[in-house]
Amino acid sequence: MGLNDEYSTFNIDDSSGYESNKITGNINFAYPIAKSTQLSLKYEKSAHTPNLSYLNEQQYFIKPNFIRQGNPDLQPYDAHSISLTFNYYKPRFISMLKTGYGYSVNPIFNIYQIKDGYLISTYINGEYSNNKYIAIFLKKFFFKKTLSLSLYTSLFNFYNQFISKNKKNYPEFTTISICNIIIKA
Repeated sequence: MGLNDEYSTFNIDDSSGYESNKITGNINFAYPIAKSTQLSLKYEKSAHTPNLSYLNEQQYFIKPNFIRQGNPDLQPYDAHSISLTFNYYKPRFISMLKTGYGYSVNPIFNIYQIKDGYLISTYINGEYSNNKYIAIFLKKFFFKKTLSLSLYTSLFNFYNQFISKNKKNYPEFTTISICNIIIKA
């Protein structure tokens, strides 16, 4: 269990500044099922504060026809997530199956528009977003833990963005796989 106070402050220009103070935290319950297995449930609240480049409305060119511009009206937002994890571990092998759900109210979205032949990228606070996922992590140790092979794969990852009640959502489905080989000297 943990509790944090995240405080941010900075000046955007001579006439305006930005300040945010958010309480965040997490709580984790773990239950041993057998000698080498465990089931855990975790809730987490995290704070997301826009950085200076998100807030600065000065336009700048990324490419000849691509402009990025911040939005000084952005507001920080909170994200909530809950996950259920099944762990199985032996001295030289670790496996994990994890599923979860998360949502945010008024999250920051990157949006694009075309104006006068330029593609303009900016940021807005949307209505809400949510995501659902299932993932597997496997790790095998070799030669007294000097060499390890790990695999992470997201079997299912679905993300919805709702910019406003009047605009269409933007669902996104992704599958991610990562394989690492680590050698300790």
